Amino acid sequence: VWLRTTTSPQHIVEANHFLFSMIDIIRECYPQASIVHIIRDGRGFVKSALNKGFYSEKDFRPRLRGDTFESMTTETWEKMNRIERLGWLWTTVNEYIEGQHPDLTVHFEDLFDTNHTGIKHICEETNLPYDPQITNELLSDKINTTKRDLFTSFGELPSRLQESFWSQAEHAMTKYGYS
Repeated sequence: VWLRTTTSPQHIVEANHFLFSMIDIIRECYPQASIVHIIRDGRGFVKSALNKGFYSEKDFRPRLRGDTFESMTTETWEKMNRIERLGWLWTTVNEYIEGQHPDLTVHFEDLFDTNHTGIKHICEETNLPYDPQITNELLSDKINTTKRDLFTSFGELPSRLQESFWSQAEHAMTKYGYS
């Protein structure tokens, strides 16, 4: 979410997937805000989410559940493995954001390519200045990295677990250009 005030050149940027269901409220409170949907390859999301403990028995955060957010029964939700739940979460959040008509959609991977394609695109569309030196400096400081990698890639998962993800996310992965 990019917020720009009308009284000063200050820019506020918040990148937080937990805010996905608050887009209407954000637009109401900050009518000048630009909503940028940054979509990540679901396989990379699964790797990261597994390493951060999403939906594990030790997960202390309340996570979105299919039996409370959608018309899914608790029995169906409880039968899903972690990978299926992550595939469901990735699909649900991204399709919800898409339905809120964001001002711009950018692939996560394009933010970090050597040409800064995604960052340039965001800057152009939101009339923010782009400075390659500042961008390089900011990208060199990783602030949201996993402390320990249980999995270094989606491909490391057993094929049956990979299939679990695809059972939940195949349509959305294809729609968003990941296949």
